[in-house]
Amino acid sequence: MARVYAGQLKWVGSAFGRGTCKIEIDDIDSLEWQGTPETFSLIRTRRTPPSEVVTVELLDGPDAEAIATAELFVDLAEQSVMFRGQTAFRPSD
Repeated sequence: MARVYAGQLKWVGSAFGRGTCKIEIDDIDSLEWQGTPETFSLIRTRRTPPSEVVTVELLDGPDAEAIATAELFVDLAEQSVMFRGQTAFRPSD
């Protein structure tokens, strides 16, 4: 059974920097989880790529502090953002 997460997510990358967003993730136990932020803010100071691998951390609930790796897709023309998991969430060390 899928474990859905709804809450705050922190992300850190190089080209996109870092930030937090409110998100719903379809299955935090899946390697290929997906999540679309309800709110998202990106300050763009230079040309950024369309996607970047980022580290993400859950901030709310019983899974708070669990971390994973994801690809963050940003389409500025469409004003859409999506996270696609590359690893399942695991407790932080």
